[in-house]
Amino acid sequence: MNEKGFEKFYARKVLPAVRKTPLPGGYMGRILRVDLTTGRLKDENLPETPVLRLYLGGQGLAQYILMHELPPGTGPLDPANPLVFMTGPLTGAGKTPAATIFMTTALANITRSPGMPSGAIVSAAAAGFFGPYLKFSGYDGIIVAGASKTPVYLWINNGRAELRDARKFWGKDSHETITAVQQDAGNPEARVACIGPAGENLITSAMVVSDPHHSASHGGGAIMGAKKLKAVAVWGTRAVLAKNRERLQEAGNFWREKMRRVDYPKSKWTVGHGHELKTLCYKNWQSTIFPEANKGFEKEEYTPRPCYECNRECPYDARITEGKHAGYVATLGAGSEQFEGVAFTLGIGGPDVHYLSEVIDRLGMDGCTFGCAAGVAFEAYEKGLLNVHQTEGMELKWGDVEVVEKLLHKVARRDGWLGNIIADGPKATAEAIGGEAMKWTVHIKGGAPAMHDWRPYLSQMLGQITATGGGKPRFQGFDLRGAPDFGYPEKTDRTAREGKAKETLTGGAYREFTGAAGICWFGCRGGVFQHSVDAVAAVTGWEDFDMEEARTVGERVWQVEHLFHLRHGWTPEEDMTNIGPRFLEPIPDGQFKGFTIARYLPDLLYDFYAACGWDTKTGRPYPETLKRLGLEEFSFMAAK
Repeated sequence: MNEKGFEKFYARKVLPAVRKTPLPGGYMGRILRVDLTTGRLKDENLPETPVLRLYLGGQGLAQYILMHELPPGTGPLDPANPLVFMTGPLTGAGKTPAATIFMTTALANITRSPGMPSGAIVSAAAAGFFGPYLKFSGYDGIIVAGASKTPVYLWINNGRAELRDARKFWGKDSHETITAVQQDAGNPEARVACIGPAGENLITSAMVVSDPHHSASHGGGAIMGAKKLKAVAVWGTRAVLAKNRERLQEAGNFWREKMRRVDYPKSKWTVGHGHELKTLCYKNWQSTIFPEANKGFEKEEYTPRPCYECNRECPYDARITEGKHAGYVATLGAGSEQFEGVAFTLGIGGPDVHYLSEVIDRLGMDGCTFGCAAGVAFEAYEKGLLNVHQTEGMELKWGDVEVVEKLLHKVARRDGWLGNIIADGPKATAEAIGGEAMKWTVHIKGGAPAMHDWRPYLSQMLGQITATGGGKPRFQGFDLRGAPDFGYPEKTDRTAREGKAKETLTGGAYREFTGAAGICWFGCRGGVFQHSVDAVAAVTGWEDFDMEEARTVGERVWQVEHLFHLRHGWTPEEDMTNIGPRFLEPIPDGQFKGFTIARYLPDLLYDFYAACGWDTKTGRPYPETLKRLGLEEFSFMAAK
């Protein structure tokens, strides 16, 4: 790495003291900078318009800021590590569905590897209401640095920001914290992003929970915990201005009409995304078949809890009507990763799945990382590598709800030897147990994949194993469903290597665009993507913004993330070898029995690097790749 080149790059300021270019529509124009060490709060300007058009917002702009502002040698839990909350230009625009996203971005230690011992950049999305109300409060984003000596929360009320004492909230779970902060702020309608006990205790997979139905996963909660930042609360009444409101309304109307809505209650009777994949993670990925997984789901009562101005209605409440937890109302998010992470993979099905999914959300901990780590421990207990003395009397038997709930609390508080090792993820858990346990792990660079069984699908797996942000890849192709907007009218052959890398990059680039624009990708199903691009053009006033530019924005965002990891030691070896063995084993049973991506490796990875425009030996982008994407300022990191 060219250290002089990086030092020169690091010295540049991307937030101007005075903006010289007109502010596009869709932006509030301000970022709040918070120094928790000194308590200083300062308003700063958004970057100039050419930079905004390159990155839009969300993880695109946040990663770009982090590249410039993260001091060399900083670790994830160091005070100097900035945590960035960032919206996109469509967030809160109000005329379109799915424009609800904010991102949390930071260097985090949820994934660690020999090449990147300090961790990886993570950008986690959350929908709901916090993102729009951050915009309504007058800010596009927040940059938090430093660390407070005592717990605090940040309160932003219609453009006025202050730090408040949060010591009385420390130890509360995320849902309790949301209510308590609203009461303390004197506004029951304030929107709150906070941490639970997992974030306070620096669990690597701690989440940032925003509203009971939403969370930003992948370790941002540990960064908040290290900074003693318990919560951020926002409220405001300021409007997000659109340059062409008529065109924005038109795009939004078409979008709403075409959007594939959730079918209540029947869609909630299934096992979630595993229903579409036709496979589940059961008993630490030892099986793909679990008939009891959703037993009784059809008897529960479901209430949609839609996000801001969205008609898809993904989040919901589930009132349990049978069993030990009858009468309990679980507040659940759009995805079903927690189902497989905290329940199916540990042998638990039925109504307890919904109950445990809320328990782990309240603790503020990602179910995927917990599930892959706890799964190793359960299998080790079953096979005699762990005994009751090591587990402090707990019998780790598949399907035991009480044991899993107890273990969740122990992990979130790093209580005991087992709780402490599971808190650091599946690879660390297997290493601590020793023996054959490493052969039973499913991990990606130390962290966990998103807890669905992706193994039968090449593009899904390619996105997983190239991920470095805690197992939530934005790169997936079209082997589950076609995408006419992107030139794939029919779903592709899930087992065909030819064209798979380009397909995966295409799907990933458009997903990166949605995160930068402030769009939830669940809301982009049903052939509506062109309308989302039209909406960005309308809100910003960039009338010539089109599908090709959207794709280019997404690819540019991906390249900056990759450059960040190159800076922190990534090499192709990370993708080639730092994967839990079981993730690459032939599928043990079911309709996909015997299939494995391993037969395509490493060639499929080389295909992907070539499609990205990287040198396959070093992973560095070629100069022409950087030039094509307008990233010449990173030329000092290019392949020779």
